[in-house]
This record gives sequence, structure tokens and C-alpha cells, in this order.
Amino acid sequence: MSIDYSKLLIRRSKAYLESAIDNFRKGRYDVASLEAEISAQLVIKAYIVYLGLEPPRTYSIRKLFAFIISERISEEDKISKVSEFIKENRKEIIILERAREAGQYGVIEVDKEEAEITLDITKKIHRLINELW
Repeated sequence: MSIDYSKLLIRRSKAYLESAIDNFRKGRYDVASLEAEISAQLVIKAYIVYLGLEPPRTYSIRKLFAFIISERISEEDKISKVSEFIKENRKEIIILERAREAGQYGVIEVDKEEAEITLDITKKIHRLINELW
């Protein structure tokens, strides 16, 4: 894994987030939620790659954060920051993970409120990773 790959994941992550915002504005809440979740995944995986590791093959935001914590791949203060972030945003992270599945395969559509939560938590995840970087 290289720093170039990490930068590629960051660019993709930002593009998915921009697209999610655009789709939200157009009322495509399912698509916006799916893209927001993909964006969150990619930015976390970019950080893991930046640290020189191969990210786990999972779509779970919580598992990716757990990998950062359990592998102790970062300094203790950064691990504490991630742990605190998870505690403070657990509900929103779960909504983000569920909205991806609902937006992609669900029988019930993602509503505007839920989509807005997915965008907000994804933006927070981007800010967290930016701070860790």
C-alpha cells in the first residue's frame, strides 16, 4: 500500500460525498445515503492505508474504526479521539450503516431526515480523519 493509493481513496471519498450532497438536493435520498456511506468508508480506509496497513475488507464503519483502535495503529491520543467519536456518534453511525443497505437493497426508502443524518455524520467522519492525519 502506498501514499498514492491513500490519496486516491481520499479523492474518491470526496467525490462520493459531493455526489451525495447533489443527490440529496435533488431528493434522491436513497442514493445520497448510499454515497455518503461509501464516502465514509473510503476516507477511513485511506487513513488506514496512510498508516501502512491494508484495510479490512468490510463495509462496516464501526468495524473500520474498531480496526484502528484494536490494531493500535495510531498514537494513543488519536485512538482516544476515535473512541470518543464513536461514543458520541454511535446512533448516527448506525443510521449511516443501515441507510446504505436500505438505499441499495431496501424495500422501504430512505427519508429526507435519515439522509440528512447520513450526510452530517459523513462530514464529521471526514473532519475526524483530517484531524488524525
